[in-house]
Amino acid sequence: MFQRFNVQFRFGFSIGKIILFFEIMDVNISDIFENRRGRKCAVINSYKFREFRENKDTTKVFRCTNRKCTVTAKLTSNLKTVISINGEHRNDELVEETITKQTVISVLKRKATTNLNVKPNIKLIRQELRNCPKLENISHSDVRLFRKSVYEARRKIFHKIPKSLFEAKAMIFQNKKDFVSNNETFCFMDSKSSVPIFTN
Repeated sequence: MFQRFNVQFRFGFSIGKIILFFEIMDVNISDIFENRRGRKCAVINSYKFREFRENKDTTKVFRCTNRKCTVTAKLTSNLKTVISINGEHRNDELVEETITKQTVISVLKRKATTNLNVKPNIKLIRQELRNCPKLENISHSDVRLFRKSVYEARRKIFHKIPKSLFEAKAMIFQNKKDFVSNNETFCFMDSKSSVPIFTN
């Protein structure tokens, strides 16, 4: 009965249900957000966790985002209460400002890939900075980091711009079936090196 609620702490042994209640009360879920892939992330006691799996009893298991760390946290289905934490962190705690910046970057990347018509500098970044009161002391380098993250996220979606005539021909040859008008192709090429012919 008690094993389900036991948590293994850093000093290396499990403790009972009564003491565990006070330990779990100290666990602080400071933020829940979605990463750029749309998966839930949670900040628990200055450590960032990502959604790992959902159990049959609808509880959710989160895992530390550090690849070398194997700590898992079991949360209720509404993501408001921590049921248990298993393992010991191998990485250092994150500063709250760092977590906030990482959260903003994740939100910006997700919005940048879903709202392709919105300009990153004018609307996305400024709007997100207004909606995040925790970012008080923001520097110019932070804004540059946000901008770079947004452009890199969008660059993965759009086609690569050719840097030479050979690359342009190769790209046209590769995508010539996509040049369609009235259900008829209007781009003809024999090989990558040949001149593309466009018809009406």
